[in-house]
Amino acid sequence: MNVFQKQPRSPRYWREQRAAVLSFRQPYADYVSRVVTDIYAGKPPVLDAERQQLVRLSTAAGAAVEAAGVRIAMGPPGGNQLTLFGVAPIAFAYENKLYRGVSPFGYHYSTPYETVLDALDQADAILLRREEESKRLLRRLDRGFRLVLGFPAYLASIIFGLDLRSLSENRAHGLWFLSVLADGATLFGFGKLVGWW
Repeated sequence: MNVFQKQPRSPRYWREQRAAVLSFRQPYADYVSRVVTDIYAGKPPVLDAERQQLVRLSTAAGAAVEAAGVRIAMGPPGGNQLTLFGVAPIAFAYENKLYRGVSPFGYHYSTPYETVLDALDQADAILLRREEESKRLLRRLDRGFRLVLGFPAYLASIIFGLDLRSLSENRAHGLWFLSVLADGATLFGFGKLVGWW
């Protein structure tokens, strides 16, 4: 996914990205806290169904982290080995001795799971902010459309002296249809005025 391309602005899109991050974060943290001691003690990783499910969830979470614009990369401490990029490759890098976060000189670096959890938390905060911004934008657009499209109906009710509350349902439907026609004519006239068509 190219994070520089224009992203959809709907609140639903950002909410779905957040859901992908959150559905991976807690199960991953729980899993790592259970297995990391054994892994660091030299036991081989258990490739069970839980781990497979976490690998699948990490892929979706990685795409959501990229959509938030958070970059995550990790290389082995003090080495010129392969650098890993993205949530999915880094999430289980602690299973490899090269990426465990301790340099040959005894300095502590961030472990892969600490790096992943930090990236997930950053992405969650960014995605939440984008969801709220897109909700605000939609509210502003809604208010603008109501103002523009409601004005002809308001004028018609003033000119003809109609009280919308006292109209029967059939007459209200007729007035609504008239309002839609007036709105369409207003938009068409505005489009002609500014040269859209």
